[in-house]
Amino acid sequence: MKTSLRLKVAFAVCAVWSVIATGFLIRAEWQIHGVGGWQNEVFALTGMVASNRAAHDFSDGKVRLLKLDGERNDWRYTGENDGPFEVWNPQFDPSLGVAHRYSTEQYVRFYNQAMKSVYEQPERLERKVEP
Repeated sequence: MKTSLRLKVAFAVCAVWSVIATGFLIRAEWQIHGVGGWQNEVFALTGMVASNRAAHDFSDGKVRLLKLDGERNDWRYTGENDGPFEVWNPQFDPSLGVAHRYSTEQYVRFYNQAMKSVYEQPERLERKVEP
C-alpha cells in the first residue's frame, strides 16, 4: 500500500508544529521558573519595596505587622495586637492569580521581617531611611 504524498506532507507539517509548540512551552517554563524568572524578579523587587515601606512606617510611628487573611481593597487594622505590634491585613485580591498571591506573600514576609528588625534596633534606621 502506497502512502499518498498529501498524507506525508500533513504528517511533516504536524511534526514541525509539534516541535515549535514544544519550544514555546519550554521557553515559557524557563521564563517562569528559570534563572531570572518572574518569581526571582518579584522576590527582589518586593523585598526592597516592603522593607522600605516598613522603615518609613516605623519612622512615622506606625508599629505593625501584616497578616494575609482574605480579600481586601485596602489595608485594614484587624483589631489584634502581637506584643507591641498592631496586626494589619494588606490589600489583596485572590482573583488576580498565583503571581499576585506570591507577590503579596513575599511583601508580608519582608515587611514583617523589616519591621521587627527596626523595632529591635531603631538606630539602624537612622542610617537607612532617606526622605
